[in-house]
Amino acid sequence: MYQISNYIVEIDKYFRKISSCNISRIPEKIFRLFRMVKVIDISYNQLETIDITDLAETYRDSLENLQLSGNALQNLTFSKAVQYQVITTLNISHNNISNICEQRLGNYFPSLQILNALGNHLAYLTPVSFYGPPLLLTVITEREYLCCMVPAKVRICQPSMYSDTLSSCYRLLAHITLQTFIWIVGGLALLGNVLVLIQNYHLSKRKRKSVPTFLVSNLAVSDLIMSLYLMIIAIADLMFTRGDYGIKSETWLSHPACLIACFFVTLSSLTSVFIMIIISTDRYICIVYPFSTKRMTVGRAKIALGVLWSFSIIFSAVPVLFSIQQPGYLRIYKYSSMCMPNNYQNFYFKIWMISYLAMTFMAWIIMIILYVRIFFAVKESSKNIRKSSTTDNKALAVRLALILVSDLVTWVPYYYISVAGLLKDGQVDTVALQFIATFVLPLNSAINPYLYTLTSVEVIRLIFKRRPETGVTSTFTRTQKVDINSIYEKKVVQMETFVNEISDD
Repeated sequence: MYQISNYIVEIDKYFRKISSCNISRIPEKIFRLFRMVKVIDISYNQLETIDITDLAETYRDSLENLQLSGNALQNLTFSKAVQYQVITTLNISHNNISNICEQRLGNYFPSLQILNALGNHLAYLTPVSFYGPPLLLTVITEREYLCCMVPAKVRICQPSMYSDTLSSCYRLLAHITLQTFIWIVGGLALLGNVLVLIQNYHLSKRKRKSVPTFLVSNLAVSDLIMSLYLMIIAIADLMFTRGDYGIKSETWLSHPACLIACFFVTLSSLTSVFIMIIISTDRYICIVYPFSTKRMTVGRAKIALGVLWSFSIIFSAVPVLFSIQQPGYLRIYKYSSMCMPNNYQNFYFKIWMISYLAMTFMAWIIMIILYVRIFFAVKESSKNIRKSSTTDNKALAVRLALILVSDLVTWVPYYYISVAGLLKDGQVDTVALQFIATFVLPLNSAINPYLYTLTSVEVIRLIFKRRPETGVTSTFTRTQKVDINSIYEKKVVQMETFVNEISDD
């Protein structure tokens, strides 16, 4: 007791400070050495537990301000039923307190006016958690939706559910714009990708299945999964919104549908990028090395996509499985009403999030390199052929550019918010991240089916009308109509004809 008392700094006769002293335990009755203290600061030590009733025997009628921030407290212990009649400020910020309901604040602190619980998990809340203290005016936390549950008498509450958030105390989707966007983009993605799958199915029935058709069909499946995610969120907004979403938010966040939505959005965004790599690689080989014998076949494509889907499913499912029946701070999506992965506070989830960013970022770097090489190959070949073929090459270049740019543009803001936050202070702006991930990333799924297939309807009709042929040279028969003099020029035109058919397919 004597050693502990040496740490106690007497600021004045009303203020005792024992902060930042690396103390892990406070002996009983240590505070009885001092009388009539109004402020006690035990912040930033290593306390895992503290018996608050020990203070009551000495400071019940004098203590007004109790500072317990920056420790490792999991709860506040009350071994006896006591009341602090004059405590107005309680600072329990930056601890590990998960359940504030059991603290019965109104019973122990009837005069409490300011509660600072910033930096605590506060996973378990109910609408009556803060109904006790009749004079409570200020509540400061980081817990989403907490301010939807505090009594109306509380004038200052953080974090407030401002109008610039995705959800509010009343609705899962706070804005009519967001609601409309989810339905429109989800509907377009669902319709477009179903049409692509139907179209490719009939195409494969009419002719031998080609690699591009098979790859685009898989991309459509990936984008279709994203549309299902959007539909789940849109329907949940209708089902869980009755003007009191903030109070019932945990019902949705712990619902199996939210877990499935989290799995879908991760799986779709990951597989779509990986499939784009395979498509880019296939086009790279066909355009840059048109006479190579190591082209991708349907069999090789099936193996590659089998590995891709298996890895993506496992990678996406692991954090979701560990989030089942867990409090918010132990879920991959924490308290995100969109069920979007954003838990950078948990170490293991943070590693998973960084791995996700790294894989998709490297995938885009590879695709950019491949497409740049494709453009140079097309440009070089256009120097040796007639003007009409050059025009065809320019059209091909535009299509490739649209494919790359449309997908990449939707990912750049996501990377910027994530990487900038991690490099700056290790904290990612999860609110901005959710806006980007909700408004921008799903656009890929709505645009891809129309950009890849529906813009090539006329060409597909020409393919249907063409006389069926077999053999390796069947795709090059149009070169017989080209009037050129040199063998080199003939090979160039053959390459470009094959490229155009691949892109149209």
